[in-house]
Amino acid sequence: MPAVRDTCGAHVDQGRRRLAQPLSCFPSLPIMPKSNNSTRGKVSTSKGTRKGKPKKKTAEDDGGIGISISELNAAREETKGKHGGAARTTGQYDGQIVRARAFLKALVKKIRAGEMDTEGLDVDRLDGALEGPPNELSSRAIELFLTKKCIDEGCRHQTAESIAAAFCRYYDNLDGTKYAGEYKYNSGSKEVLGCPARASHVKAFITMIKNRDNAKGASATRNHAEAMTLEDLTVIMRRSEEQWPSYLVNDPDTVEDSGSMYELMKHVMMRAFMSSAFTMWTR
Repeated sequence: MPAVRDTCGAHVDQGRRRLAQPLSCFPSLPIMPKSNNSTRGKVSTSKGTRKGKPKKKTAEDDGGIGISISELNAAREETKGKHGGAARTTGQYDGQIVRARAFLKALVKKIRAGEMDTEGLDVDRLDGALEGPPNELSSRAIELFLTKKCIDEGCRHQTAESIAAAFCRYYDNLDGTKYAGEYKYNSGSKEVLGCPARASHVKAFITMIKNRDNAKGASATRNHAEAMTLEDLTVIMRRSEEQWPSYLVNDPDTVEDSGSMYELMKHVMMRAFMSSAFTMWTR
């Protein structure tokens, strides 16, 4: 055991002596040359130096935008075209518009050939009534096509609704919101605002075809009510508010007797349930 301790002690002493030696006793390490700032960002090659690959521009480089207004508009229109509606419905609507335009072209051709009377219509204005922005004859042209399909060819009201919906979608997406909403025509300036397919005479025609279909065939045996429109609900709510104003609910002392209170509660419940039901059923 003493021999082992002497051997270990000798190794320890030898290690201490080496650590105590100055750094000059160790072989010197190669010194790397300082980098030249003029070559920073360049890659050394056998033919000299060349600039490195430029950094790709990111959105942060221009304030987080990364895209121009024209590119944003193009992306929006592309997405709208792909996902603006179900593919099958979009195809049906596009087909209705194509057929309506073809019908109108054929009609104008016959008028110009003298095969039918103009019925007081401006043929030139009628010719472009379904192309681009609407004019004063656009709603009339839609009604003529509806008459051709639903009366001359005997199509049902579903066809009329499909045609009207196709033109509603077309004009709703034309020139922002200028031709969306209810139809209005200024006879003085001859300017059209809103959708021609929502004109009152077009709506009246579709209602007429519905009544015709409901008076015969399988529809005559059904007693389903027509869906309530938002305009109908607004009229009901306004009338109820006129009879029993809402402030009476917060001030019940103004109600004279229990009978009046009962009527007030009926109106309040009607307003709550009708508005909630309309929202849920039309989602």
